[in-house]
Amino acid sequence: MKTALLIAIAVVSVSSSTPPVSGGMSWCDYARAVGRDMTGCSNEPPVSILPAPPQILPAINPCAKIFCIATTTCVNGQCVPLSSGSCPANEEFVSCSTCETPCGKSNVACPLMCGPPKCECVASKGFARDSNGRCVPQSQCPAGNNPGKSVGCAATTCLTGQRCVEEQVQCYVPPCYPITTCVPISG
Repeated sequence: MKTALLIAIAVVSVSSSTPPVSGGMSWCDYARAVGRDMTGCSNEPPVSILPAPPQILPAINPCAKIFCIATTTCVNGQCVPLSSGSCPANEEFVSCSTCETPCGKSNVACPLMCGPPKCECVASKGFARDSNGRCVPQSQCPAGNNPGKSVGCAATTCLTGQRCVEEQVQCYVPPCYPITTCVPISG
């Protein structure tokens, strides 16, 4: 019984010695970053930059599943030291990061709160993140997915007997566009 317990403890210790992150983050930093308490860790704020949930990340983005510590940023799948002059093309260093707009998405749901400092593709300056993870002018997004083109009811086709209605959204990260709904035409 004691042998089985010692083997189980050894397996848990070995399998939990390296967190699923890169950039030298400790288990304590990782636990704080995901909002978990961990025995033996201090109560300092998290130092990691966690991306959005995987289901909303572009499938080809090399940084989509990379976790970098707060003093680094992900560039082409690698954590590199962060400074205001080291951001990739079209990105800028922001001290209060928010959600980024991917090409083809105009209404990205984003919590009204600051994220950690990082290089960011800023939508309000006309940029969007393409499927390769690059920050490009919205005009260079693939045809048909350009948020700078027609929006709202101008880009919506309703069935015969229906009309388009635009619903304004509370805008946290511009540009924000109305949500469209097709409703029956009342006689």
